[in-house]
Amino acid sequence: MTTNIFRIFSILFICIGLYACSKNDTVTKTVIERLTQKPWKFQDAGFDGDRNGTVDQSDPYIQACDKDNLATFNSDGTGIGDEGLTKCDPAANQTAPFTWSLSNGDKNITIKGQLFTLQELSDNIMKAYFDTTVSGTTFRYLTISNH
Repeated sequence: MTTNIFRIFSILFICIGLYACSKNDTVTKTVIERLTQKPWKFQDAGFDGDRNGTVDQSDPYIQACDKDNLATFNSDGTGIGDEGLTKCDPAANQTAPFTWSLSNGDKNITIKGQLFTLQELSDNIMKAYFDTTVSGTTFRYLTISNH
């Protein structure tokens, strides 16, 4: 009898333990938490003609030395831009401060006075764009950064 009770309690505790371990405890991060979790590394920027979230034509003015740049967002609306390992101008500062803010229900981000729409923001990728009109034609300029 004692052995059966022990088995029942053992099975009960194992089942409770397995159930507890299998719970999906995903926590949804806020936009600020995702922005500030670690530095963002530049990946690409240019025109997204079909507006599908990929750069169709990279910006020809972005130099190779820009492609290792980092941006660190702080939760107080400040940030630090870092030139990375290769600086375009050896005499330039390695880092430069910037300010940023969110608006429109955290769908827009203003960085150094430029308003962007956050197209995608996950733990690993940030896609932000702005639309600009030249000679009556609207173009989408997309920037992509990752960790």
